[in-house]
Amino acid sequence: MNRTTQSRKLGWIFEKNEGGDFKRFNHMNRVSGEFIQFRIPEHQRFPNWNKDKKKLLINSILKNYPIHSIICSKHYEIIDNKVKEYLDIEDGQTRLSILQEYFEGGFADEYGNYFEDLSLSDQRLFGNYEVSIEMIEVEDENEIHEIFDRLQMGQPLRDCDKFWNWKSQPLVKYALELIGTGQLNPYMGTSKFSPQKRDRLSDIVGLLSLIIYWDVTTYEYINNSFKSHFKHIKKELTDLDKEKVNKFLEHYYSIIDNCYEIYPKKLNEKNKKYYNICSDLGLVLFDYFENDHIDLNIKKEMWVNYFVTSRKNRNLTSGKKQLWNDVTGKPNWTQPKYVGCRVNRVYEFNLNLKNNELEKFCEDHNIDLNEVISGSDSDSDSDN
Repeated sequence: MNRTTQSRKLGWIFEKNEGGDFKRFNHMNRVSGEFIQFRIPEHQRFPNWNKDKKKLLINSILKNYPIHSIICSKHYEIIDNKVKEYLDIEDGQTRLSILQEYFEGGFADEYGNYFEDLSLSDQRLFGNYEVSIEMIEVEDENEIHEIFDRLQMGQPLRDCDKFWNWKSQPLVKYALELIGTGQLNPYMGTSKFSPQKRDRLSDIVGLLSLIIYWDVTTYEYINNSFKSHFKHIKKELTDLDKEKVNKFLEHYYSIIDNCYEIYPKKLNEKNKKYYNICSDLGLVLFDYFENDHIDLNIKKEMWVNYFVTSRKNRNLTSGKKQLWNDVTGKPNWTQPKYVGCRVNRVYEFNLNLKNNELEKFCEDHNIDLNEVISGSDSDSDSDN
């Protein structure tokens, strides 16, 4: 890998052409049909600094304080039979974007001054501020992703952004394909997914990883974290892997569909987070794979009863009188051992429900329910 460093003035980076367009960097136009030297790669998140943090950055520039260098990867493209070099900003695009936003009059500094309100000397100071740009050149594109991940260590980069960085790899690519079909929308909260709104990506990638590579003896946690599932990102997927995914999703969808057939959604009822692996989805996953000696229809009936009861009783899984009282481990612990304990409690709950002994069960475990459903209400043979 080759590394070179150079200094560039903000005024040069933000220079405009005769038409008034930025020549070298434009934070508002990530995908441009025209050649531009400094680019924001797709794996980068969109800037989300608060106003105070933005103002502090402007103050640092106007006081000529140092800021971190901008790290770019070097690339080439052929235009009109000529090879042109361009730079993908791997670290520092948020800082450059905010500085350009201020330069364009997008917000006021800590004194209420927009850029045009500054004195000419301060405007020149801003334009003459030198930014250190470190450029790296590698032969293997995957090394760029590795560098990006390491640059973000200790930074508030979300898991969904980390997965997005690897979107060309098989597991994440498959997750994006499933999201693109729309089939996940009613169940996994993906209807508003976009390159800018990536929140659900970690949930879907984590779910696929767990389904395809399930081995509870190797898991530290049953969750959707990048740390837990990165080891599977580059593995090629087979038709059998995808069939495994489809079978679980059919099971899970049928539970949710049957739940709302039995107890239709009420006015102002909040949507349950059926995509949350650290909550109910993780329990259903554990039951699906670890209790394979139990018929799927029996499992389905149990989870339908559980979901309907939880919708009728908001405090079923929270508060001082919740279902998890006396269960080993805290309710938010996602180590397999504790997830298994909560699954066993759901089985206990359902058995007492079916035997009309729920009142004593709840009394013994200090569980408070306002409303329950009859154990015979669900149709375990229903396919949805």
